[in-house]
Amino acid sequence: MASKHLMALAVLAVMLSCTSSAPQSAYKARQQRQFSNNLQQAFPRQTNVPRPVSNFLRNGVPSGAQLINVQPLLPAISARLPDNYTLIRPNTVDTFRCSGDEFPNGYRNYGYYADVDNECQIFHVCLPLQQLYPGNFTNAITYQFSFICPAYTIFTQDALVCAWSTEAVPCEYAEQLYSVNDYFFSDKGLDGESYGKKVSFSGTETRNGRSLSGLPDMG
Repeated sequence: MASKHLMALAVLAVMLSCTSSAPQSAYKARQQRQFSNNLQQAFPRQTNVPRPVSNFLRNGVPSGAQLINVQPLLPAISARLPDNYTLIRPNTVDTFRCSGDEFPNGYRNYGYYADVDNECQIFHVCLPLQQLYPGNFTNAITYQFSFICPAYTIFTQDALVCAWSTEAVPCEYAEQLYSVNDYFFSDKGLDGESYGKKVSFSGTETRNGRSLSGLPDMG
């Protein structure tokens, strides 16, 4: 008789555990459906909305998304280079930075920079959004992208390309040529002569020292 009671209690416990978990999973499923329905009602599908925007409104924020006006985290250099970069350069150091308090505005100017600590086989692209879009960014938000030159080549800072190591500017002089990046968005060449027209970040264009009005704002 006692064994029958124990068996009945065991069966009852199993049934209770099943019924207690089922409502929880059903509740979560209802919540997800309700959230999706709310998004669809708030943002109905429209033909004039770009698909990425529509997908975002309907499905929520994707994994790994970041706020554009927040300084992004810089992954380790091994995560910024191709998976097989060690076949070209087995040992790398991660010391170059595009942003920091040591720079006047908190960032390096937009441009391409040879990584001297990696013997110029690696170079970086600095993208300071405050410099490019000062009207939209009050914080020194700066992105950094890293690349590696093919075997037997290094990044030559004068031409901003990968070149044969025997033909490139010696790596020890690269930092002295970082100023080459200052000529981006300028109408002056390395020879000091003016070419074409200059587009300033404020949206005012100049030609031969004279301001041109009525042109679109590039900020």
